[in-house]
Amino acid sequence: MKNLTEFLTNPIFNSLTKYPSIQTFHKMEKGILKDELTFPANESLEVYMTEKIDGSNIRFIIYNGDYLIGSRKEWIYAKGDRLISNEQVMYLKNYVEEVLKSYTFKKNILYCIYGEVHGTGIQSWRNYTLSSQSYGFRIFDIWSMEKKDIENLLISMKSKDEVSNWRENNNQPWWNMNEMTTFIINCCGLVEYAPFKLLCSIKNIPIDIEETYEFMRRFQHTDVNLDGTGKQNAKAEGIVVRTYDRSYIAKLRFEDYEKTFKKMKRK
Repeated sequence: MKNLTEFLTNPIFNSLTKYPSIQTFHKMEKGILKDELTFPANESLEVYMTEKIDGSNIRFIIYNGDYLIGSRKEWIYAKGDRLISNEQVMYLKNYVEEVLKSYTFKKNILYCIYGEVHGTGIQSWRNYTLSSQSYGFRIFDIWSMEKKDIENLLISMKSKDEVSNWRENNNQPWWNMNEMTTFIINCCGLVEYAPFKLLCSIKNIPIDIEETYEFMRRFQHTDVNLDGTGKQNAKAEGIVVRTYDRSYIAKLRFEDYEKTFKKMKRK
């Protein structure tokens, strides 16, 4: 494993480094949420909440000064590429190169950094900016693995299905919150985490979907405004709840609840 370029056409590596799927908090059938949760009953489960940003899921793969930038499904840029497809990719390229300058990444360690890029032209971008060219990036997870371990993993994985099972069953060596906080501090303000909302027991989130929606409304305004004026404190996409060990992750999107109420004519 000399650099990351050798993995650009490797579907196993691509699948391995994707972010796991995030389930909805309530079960969904045919676009309608049910008064039934997606996780096993465990009222002692402690979760923390962050804002769900309506942007594009991005991963930075960093190894010995080399890097790849990927969307949720595919690679969009590799260090040294001449072709830059749009302003968003240019922003991400400049961003990761600034991170490489500000943080000392260890040798022979593969880092997978996940976050959300939001701003001009991305999803419901006018919730975040009125500018014709303005972007932001917030991280929400990181894992890292030594060279020998990632090489052994790639050798042992025989199919994309096997890799998918590994990924979706939370086998990544996730960083804990102390490690994440240290990383953010050492990046001297360049890196920011997805806005923190609340730490609570899972039992404090209502099961009834109407009550859940009312609970969510306290987090309805975004904290990732890019204009810095206060005039653009528009609606957040929702919230994400996680346990510290990532054994449970779920999303609650305002749109999902509002569409459910409209279809069921309950609101």
